[in-house]
Amino acid sequence: MTVAKPRFSTFEAYLTYDDGTDNRYELMNGELVELPPEAEPNSALTTFLLVALMNAGV
Repeated sequence: MTVAKPRFSTFEAYLTYDDGTDNRYELMNGELVELPPEAEPNSALTTFLLVALMNAGV
């Protein structure tokens, strides 16, 4: 089953939209485009940077 995604006329309407999921979306030409999940190398890098900054006392 295909579910139609809403079209937004204002940015404020987009900001208040909640579809009840944890999916991330990008607003392009008034339509929602679902973003893919974060890639594993990006997650590993952010975790490494977080630990490095915490150890540095920043």
